[in-house]
Amino acid sequence: MLTMLKNWKVRTKIVLPVCIILVLLVTLLVVFVMISVTNLSDDLSDERVATVKQIAQSYVNGLAERNRSGALAVAGSQTIIDSVRNWNDGVNHEEVRQTLQAYLADRRGELGMDSFVVTDQEGNVILRLHDMSSYGDNIGSSAHMSAALGGNTMTLYSETRAMPMGLTAAVPVFENGVVIGAVSAQVFFYTEDFVDRMSETFNAEVTIFAGNRRVASTIKDERGQRIVDTELENEQVLDIVLNQGQPYTVELTLFGEPYSAFYFPLLGGGGTPVGMFFIGFSDANTESATNTLLLTLVIIGVVGLAVAALIVLGIANLISKPLVMMSGAMEQLGTKGDLNFTPELMKSANECASWQDEIGKCARAFGGIVQHIGNIASEMKAMADGDLSVEIDILSEEDAIGVSMRHMLDNLNKMFSEINSATMQVSTGSKQIADGAQSLAQGSTEQSASIQQLSASIAEIAERTKANAETAGKTSRLSDTIKENAEKGSKQMDEMTAAVKEINQSSHNISKVIKVIDDIAFQTNILALNAAVEAARAGQHGKGFAVVAEEVRNLAAKSAEAAKDTSGLISSSMEKAELGARIADSTASSLAEIVSGINESAKLVNDIAKSSEEQSLGIAQINNGIDQVAQVVQQNSATAEESAAASVQMSGQSDMLERLVSKFKLKDGDGVPRSLPSANSSSQRDFSSQQPYEAAFGRY
Repeated sequence: MLTMLKNWKVRTKIVLPVCIILVLLVTLLVVFVMISVTNLSDDLSDERVATVKQIAQSYVNGLAERNRSGALAVAGSQTIIDSVRNWNDGVNHEEVRQTLQAYLADRRGELGMDSFVVTDQEGNVILRLHDMSSYGDNIGSSAHMSAALGGNTMTLYSETRAMPMGLTAAVPVFENGVVIGAVSAQVFFYTEDFVDRMSETFNAEVTIFAGNRRVASTIKDERGQRIVDTELENEQVLDIVLNQGQPYTVELTLFGEPYSAFYFPLLGGGGTPVGMFFIGFSDANTESATNTLLLTLVIIGVVGLAVAALIVLGIANLISKPLVMMSGAMEQLGTKGDLNFTPELMKSANECASWQDEIGKCARAFGGIVQHIGNIASEMKAMADGDLSVEIDILSEEDAIGVSMRHMLDNLNKMFSEINSATMQVSTGSKQIADGAQSLAQGSTEQSASIQQLSASIAEIAERTKANAETAGKTSRLSDTIKENAEKGSKQMDEMTAAVKEINQSSHNISKVIKVIDDIAFQTNILALNAAVEAARAGQHGKGFAVVAEEVRNLAAKSAEAAKDTSGLISSSMEKAELGARIADSTASSLAEIVSGINESAKLVNDIAKSSEEQSLGIAQINNGIDQVAQVVQQNSATAEESAAASVQMSGQSDMLERLVSKFKLKDGDGVPRSLPSANSSSQRDFSSQQPYEAAFGRY
């Protein structure tokens, strides 16, 4: 009863979430599809309108080009040229008309035209193929015929009495480069055949307007009649298409039915709109198709949901029983670690294990896992009891737990063998270390005393070296002071030498001035002589001038004598200045040599001071190093004594470790169980507590 209840719970846990997820997924899918279909319908409708708009305009433009090509082909034929010339020359007009009718009737079908009109060079109608009884009137003033008679080609939409709305291409008829007439080719837009053909081509409703009047249409009113000879009353459409000449796409309602449609203008002479072309798609058909598609999708979703629920229920029924069995066993194994399963659980496990599907494979694999865990538990118990010679059974080389345990057992065997060997070596080594430590301690003590004596001697040398360095430093500073004074005196002597040279130069300049004065006195004396001569010649009138000339000559003589005396004094001063300059140069050279010697002496004294300072620093470093060595030696001495005590203690610990390791039973290199050399006892594997796991789940 309990198992059935658990099965029902498991089945409910599987079915209920899956069904809820399925319902949500189907609901979301249906909603998404409905929205997508609606949007797709709108997009397709808009895309359809845009595509048909482009195709329709291209189709109409193609008609215009074909119409123009047809008119050119006809106007260039020799039959047309001969007929028009004969008409202009007054040849039998009726015969000319019959010739033209026969020729154009054949070409109309070939070129896909609805009619042709032929005029003479004045614009008088020779032939209207669609109305043979109407001719002779003048249409030369119309835009297209006026252009053709002027030697040009024009294609436009036009509205005439016989053609409510059509496409006309007018071309000139040339003979020897002269226009002798014109030909126009027409395609009729006002016929039911044209709009029906267009409706089938685009699968849409088509209407042709002449101005705002419907001249042809596939749309029918409530009575089933085509809506022709009626007017469009939508002011916005009329303004945009007829007034502005722009195409216009619009959503509108015609006779109670919604349409997605567009209009584009039909341009006449001067590019003025003369009509409109309408193509529309009924939205009712699109909505009906969309609703049918949505209903079909909803039905498919509901049926699919029901089928999926039945499939899920069947799968849940198959899965619930083995899940209950495995979950119970895993819960007992995972929470308690108990491998003693109940008879009911064992029966269910054996039943599931007999299945040949994936569930049976899972049950058998789970039984193998339980058996493998039991074997591992027994082997680990033996290892815990100290038997490291146990054999580990593995399922395959991919058995992660078995291979890891075997690897762990091999490593433990190697580790304990190495530990035992190392323990013996440690015991022997510790005794040797103790003896060596004692000898090291004694030697370190003696070495420490010697180093202390050496340190004292080095300290005394360092003090003396430091004093020498200080004395050398003072000498160096005194030498620097003397050097500065000597350099200062040398600089002052250089300044004095420069001043003496400047005095000597000035003396030379003064001698030049004296020479100029002497020259002036000489010239003055000459002038005085000349003045005396002239005064003598003047006689009585020149006596006063002669007195003045005499005084000037006396003054010139005194000036010359004074200049001579001054020149002698200047010469003596220049000689003495030159002597002073030579003495100053000699003195400056001597001072320069003194400064050079003082610089060299100061440099040597500085070198001695630096060497003394470096020597003092080196001895201080040696002293510090010896102090450090002394400290290290003292520490080594203390450490050696501590090592001796520790080695004695380590020897006792190694003996105890050897006794502990000898309790384990190991394998030798050939896999044969053996005891360690110093083992006092050995443990045997006890299989009395191993549970019969094979009886619990069978041999898988």
